[in-house]
Amino acid sequence: MKTKFIPIIIFIIGFYGCTTTKTSLQEISVEQTLMNLPTRITENNKAGDVLLSLNFSGFRQKNTFGNINGHTDVNENGFYEVEKISDTKYLEHAGVNTYKYTGNNFHINLPEFSIAGNIDLIASKYFCFFGGVSYNHINDEENWSKYFGIGFYNELPNFGYRIDFGLINYSSNYNINYVKVEDKIITGDMTRDVWFYEKQQSDNYWGTFLSFTYNTKRSDWFVNFFANYTVGIQVLYDIELPIDLSTDKYNFNLSTTVHNFSLGVYQKISESIRFSLGAKYLKYKIDNSKADNLNYFSQLDFIL
Repeated sequence: MKTKFIPIIIFIIGFYGCTTTKTSLQEISVEQTLMNLPTRITENNKAGDVLLSLNFSGFRQKNTFGNINGHTDVNENGFYEVEKISDTKYLEHAGVNTYKYTGNNFHINLPEFSIAGNIDLIASKYFCFFGGVSYNHINDEENWSKYFGIGFYNELPNFGYRIDFGLINYSSNYNINYVKVEDKIITGDMTRDVWFYEKQQSDNYWGTFLSFTYNTKRSDWFVNFFANYTVGIQVLYDIELPIDLSTDKYNFNLSTTVHNFSLGVYQKISESIRFSLGAKYLKYKIDNSKADNLNYFSQLDFIL
């Protein structure tokens, strides 16, 4: 009977003998696109029609910075000050890092340009199914997103409006820097151990969106106008860390709500071709920071 307790005692001694640490995300860089969806004009839709769209867009400012929670406290100059002991181990001295970090430790790289293809299948006088794929060029790398959903619309003699519900799947690349700090209070001449880590990762996430579009459809105007509002929930990052039973955190994650406003004009080139130009304003929050971006786009619609 006594031999059964020996492994348990050894496990307990070993577990509590391990150094317990706190894990902190210091900095993260993300490559991702933000709810960049084509414009959907409602004009003379008929059951059985197929609408193919090709959208070209680019962000005026492709780099956005912000402040996210979780950074360690820093010194009076805004840096996490430690003493290097080896390539992997550092020491933090008491009384040095006593200020809350207020700098920018989040960076998102948006596409230099995007090319999106969309298809609308007009099912009836009032609703359709849609889907598409988008190629996004970010830092000389390929980045893809896919989406699909259902749209409900209505047309009156001089204008039309449409509501879309959908899901979007998008890829994201990360580079993160994080630390594990020995979990103990230090005072006087005391120190605690610090370990630095870096991780690169690529993932695919799902998001949801709701979109409302209004457009004029006057045949006697040289150009007609459209306005769109889209709101969507998007994961900025969700990163699993290597398993470590001696630390307090196993993943880093952050989601945001993206608000997207667009205005533009369109013109029918022929009975089966339509051309649109517009600008899109995106607004979203990055933990402790608010961010916005401006996107310009053009689009060709082919009515089959």
